Amino acid sequence: MRKFHKKRVAYYLNGDDSISVDGYKGQGIRNHRNTAKINLGSGAGGANIDLTTASPADMLAFFGPTGAFGLTARRNKVAAYDVLWVSAEIWANMSKPYLINVNSGNNALVSGTVADAISRFIPAKEIRPTFALSGNEFFGYQRRQDVISPLVGMAVGVVPLPRLMPQSNYNFQIMSAEGLQIKKDGEGLSGVVYGANMA
Repeated sequence: MRKFHKKRVAYYLNGDDSISVDGYKGQGIRNHRNTAKINLGSGAGGANIDLTTASPADMLAFFGPTGAFGLTARRNKVAAYDVLWVSAEIWANMSKPYLINVNSGNNALVSGTVADAISRFIPAKEIRPTFALSGNEFFGYQRRQDVISPLVGMAVGVVPLPRLMPQSNYNFQIMSAEGLQIKKDGEGLSGVVYGANMA
């Protein structure tokens, strides 16, 4: 079951080119045509930031209202993504200690983490780490059916296969029929965002 669920996660992230319906390939969050993408790499159009090693100031600038993340949210008219999933490496960098100035008049400082500082203004309600991502990579979404939803043709089922002899091994067939739907609205705006080093 663990291997099966890992394969499901891989499909939801990457899709599968071998699956095609009406000429459309099975796509995941990373490569879906309706996902808003942010190139974190260097070069033309890249944000030129490595979130696994970036300084707190660079992280705050990137995720802030005028940074690449905030601009992408604004361009797509997203007030806040419900969940922002980040790689374990980005989360480790976000978990570093950081002093937050909560009252500039009295210079009151509160100890916290970089994530605490970012969460005060980032257009995301929650930031969570996941081991499904690695390195300089994140994705976020609005948890709404008109933005992103799983398509389930058949729920996950486990069916025991016949044992012809008493000494035969127990074998099971694990099956599901499912996919992922990511939509853009009539203005071509998306509530799903993916960031990584892109060529």
